[in-house]
Parts: sequence; structure tokens; C-alpha cells
Amino acid sequence: MSDIIRLYEKETFFLTVLRELEASYGIRPYLTHQALRMYAFKDNVYYDVQLSDINENSLYIDVRAHPNIHLTLGSADFRSYLEEIRSKAPMASVTISPPASDTKSSFGVSAQFAFGNRITPKPKRKERSEFQWLMERMKETCQGILSVGQSYAAKDTLRPRIRSLWEASKSETNSQKKGKALENLFQVLVDSSVEFKIVERNVRTKTEEIDFVLENRSPRLTMLQSPLILIECKNWSRPVGTDELQNFVKKVENRPRVLCRAGILITMSRFSRDAQRERLRLSGKDYVIMLAERASIEEMVQSGEGFEDFLWSRLTEAGNI
Repeated sequence: MSDIIRLYEKETFFLTVLRELEASYGIRPYLTHQALRMYAFKDNVYYDVQLSDINENSLYIDVRAHPNIHLTLGSADFRSYLEEIRSKAPMASVTISPPASDTKSSFGVSAQFAFGNRITPKPKRKERSEFQWLMERMKETCQGILSVGQSYAAKDTLRPRIRSLWEASKSETNSQKKGKALENLFQVLVDSSVEFKIVERNVRTKTEEIDFVLENRSPRLTMLQSPLILIECKNWSRPVGTDELQNFVKKVENRPRVLCRAGILITMSRFSRDAQRERLRLSGKDYVIMLAERASIEEMVQSGEGFEDFLWSRLTEAGNI
């Protein structure tokens, strides 16, 4: 039990809210500072919940829900998508990314729902508490977002390109072109995400090489306390071992912690057992190292998962969630 829960363990309403969050949404406490922060993924929705200003009569709850739907749509489909979102999920907000440089008429869209409110244990609508009523509205809104997104999935203009780049990454026989194909895949994935921006690519110095340096603008990944995230791609047929992992770790360590506390090493093969054990050993450091193998990339491509969700899954695997 965390310190903040001990502090308020006599506040029965607070504990009731915690139990309801866990029972209905699988949401459990994660961070404890001035407030209690929780994250979860359930029914294809990511939840970010914060409880603060807690007393025996009320508490303040801030909930953000991110349905796992990311689309790139042409102009006509984009307009009709917005209309349907407003119709089925009027409380949702839609994030729009600018058109990709090579697809001037396409827009990246994702929808989310957020609310912040002071709640009390007193019933507001018959047998339901105000908290239950708010959570029901959130669930209904998320279901509306998912249903609209799923109906537009076949019209997504980005997915065919991502699949094509993925197939090129797998089939290319020239070693130099293989590496470039994998980099191109992740450049398109990052460019299609509003949460990240490539600030440097193919950084070459006397002592190191980095494929990508990303600006981290993801609200969900602020927990990393890392304004920058490093990416290195290895399109190899042989397993990636501890030497390669340790070299990558040094690149993260060499950067000021105030700027960079996270990196992800990506391979088209797999990581050796020694490398996986080394990653576990690093879990107590003041930075996060994520690993991505061929199987997880394949799953992302086939499912239509966005880059932010891909990073979140790797963060979970790293034991940091």
C-alpha cells in the first residue's frame, strides 16, 4: 500500500473510488506525489486517472481516456468522421495531425475523452453516485469513439503504406537497404503521430550513431520525464546481444537526464537471453530502456496500433507500468 493510500486509508469514500476503479476498469495506483496517478488498458481503451484534494466528504478526479483508434483519412472521409464523432460521442475531443508531406489531402485523427470534477459520495441520480454516473458517461463516449473509428478503418490511407514498408523490411536482401527500410517504416509511424516529432535523424558523431531522436509530446508518456526519446533500429537476421544493448544504453546515459531518460532498441530478429537479462538489470536505473522484437512490430502493423500505443506496450514489457 502506497504512502498516499495509508495517508487516506480512513477516508472511506476515497477507498470506495479506488475499489470501483480497479473492479470495473482494472485501474490501479501507479505514481504517488501530490496526487494519486493511475494507468490501465482495458477494452481497447487507455485510462489515465488522477485523484487529488482528498478529504472525508469529497475528492477531485481527473480522467483521460484514449481509445486505441488512430486513422489517416482523406479530406472527404475526414469531414464525415468528425461529424459522426460529434454525433455518437459529443463529449469527445479530436486531435488532428497535419497532412503528411507526401499526402497533402490526408489528415491524422484520434479521439479522446477527458473530464475533471469534484465528486462526493452522495447519490446524484437515484441509486448511482456521481462518480458512477461520470464513469458510465466516459465508457459510453469511448464506445462511441471506437465504433466510429472501426467503421472508418477500411478507409485509412496510411495502413497500406505501413504494410508495404513492413513487407519491404522483411524481404530486402541487401544489408544496407534492409536497415534503411526499417528506419523508413518507423519514420512514417512517428510522422503520423501527433504525440512525437523527429528532431534528428541519422545522427553521426565521432563516438556514436543514433537513428532517431524524438521530441516526446505524449500526455500519457509524461511519466517518463523524458522530453527526448532515442530510437535505434537493427534490421539483422541474427539476435541482438548484450554488447549492442550496452552500447545503446551508453547513448542514453551520455545525455543530460533533464533531456533524455528513455530509449527504444528495435530489431527485426530477437534479443538474446543475456540481453533480456541485462534489460531486467537496468530496471532500477533512473532511465528506461525498451526493447522491440520482430513479433511485436508485426503485431503493431497488423493491428493498426499507433506509435504511442506501441511505445506504451514496450514500456509495460519493461516493467515500468
